[in-house]
Order: sequence, then C-alpha cells, then structure tokens
Amino acid sequence: MLKKILFTFFIVVAFCKYSFAEQQGVTSDVESQGQIEINLEITDLIKISGLNDFYFINWDKSNDMKQDDLVCVYSNNSNGRYNILAYGTGSNGNFEVSDGTRNIEYELYWSDQINSEIPILLNPNQPLLSENANKDYFDCNGANNAKITIKFKSNDLEKSLGSDYQGSLIVAISPE
Repeated sequence: MLKKILFTFFIVVAFCKYSFAEQQGVTSDVESQGQIEINLEITDLIKISGLNDFYFINWDKSNDMKQDDLVCVYSNNSNGRYNILAYGTGSNGNFEVSDGTRNIEYELYWSDQINSEIPILLNPNQPLLSENANKDYFDCNGANNAKITIKFKSNDLEKSLGSDYQGSLIVAISPE
C-alpha cells in the first residue's frame, strides 16, 4: 500500500505543470513570481584605537608633568557624538598611581579635537558627551581625532617620596 501512495505522489509531482512561489505568487504556464522583503539593521558601532601607555620620568622639580596621547574615535552615528567614561585604579575609580603604600593623584583631560588648547577635565566614573568621531573609517584613515592628556601637578609631586608608582586607566566610549 505504501508503495502505491509513494508512486502516485511521484507521478503527480513529476507531471505537475505549475510551480508556485512561496509568497504572493503570480502564476502562468511558464513562471511564478513572488516578493521577498529584505530588512537590514545596523547597530551603533563605536571604537577607540591608538591608546598608548604613559611613562613619566625625570621630573624637573618645578613644573607639572604632562603627556598627551592622540587617539582615534570611530562611530557610525551620523552626528559623530559619543560618551566617554574613564576611571583609574585608585579607590572609587580615582585617577592615581601607587607604589603599594603611597598614592599620587593625576588629572585626566579629554579633547575631541587634537589641536584644541582647552581640553575638558574628566572626573572618574562620570560620562562626558563628546563629538567629532570619525564616521568614515574605523582607524580614522591614519589621522587621529581626539587627545587624552594626563597631568601630575608639581605640588603633588613635591610631597611624594622617591619610588616607582604605577596604575591603570580605563577609557570606555559608547554611542550617544
């Protein structure tokens, strides 16, 4: 009995003159058409690159110690805006270095324009809305568009004992 059912099914399928599209089919003797909807969703993308370690040596005993790092911030957000959040390895995310016993605080500045002479002072764990992300290239096409500055104040350095102080800084960016 099963052989007869399968044989009958094969004959019907083999001699079927029409084929049907899955959706909205328009049939004729020679073709069938259907429409397929296509949706593409691209989520907000953001990337920071070019971060370098900071090494401070040979304090001149009178001036602040300050270094800059030029970085690239990319976002596919059409307005180029993003949030930056930073925190250090000090208590409560404070920006400081330590020799295991003593701590020295530092200030962290951000500028979304590398030629800006007026960077913005960042506070630990407090996001800052910034703009000017590169919207075309993940790597800014070799041209950095933001600047991180770390500054140790001379009056904090004066009070510090000779030692090797270390710490880490976490910099996170997110879409606006």
